[in-house]
Amino acid sequence: DGEQTVDNATGKTLNQTAIDAAALVKGDNVTVFAWGFGTNISITTLQQIASGSSNAILGQNISELTSYLGFLGDAVCNGSLPLQAAPPPSPSLPPPSQPPSPPPMPPPSPPPPSPSPPPMP
Repeated sequence: DGEQTVDNATGKTLNQTAIDAAALVKGDNVTVFAWGFGTNISITTLQQIASGSSNAILGQNISELTSYLGFLGDAVCNGSLPLQAAPPPSPSLPPPSQPPSPPPMPPPSPPPPSPSPPPMP
């Protein structure tokens, strides 16, 4: 309905709690829309919550607010998003390691000795 009615922060009014919460979100470059309806609503509070006075709308009832849905859709769909810095590149991976070389081959063994000729008679 446009007015904070529960969950105030310690030492703050209900409205100030809502305004402070909206300020945190706006600090992250988020556009905040604040809509309210009824007779006990403050347009000033809605404007403090919203990202700008044009984003604060006060209607007499919910039916009246529905006439603003086109505005909301246009603002959300056509609004520009804040540019964010590209994330830093991932650290490059080391090249794949080569399998270890096999141990060197031992030198060839000498051939076995030739059989001795039989003794001469």
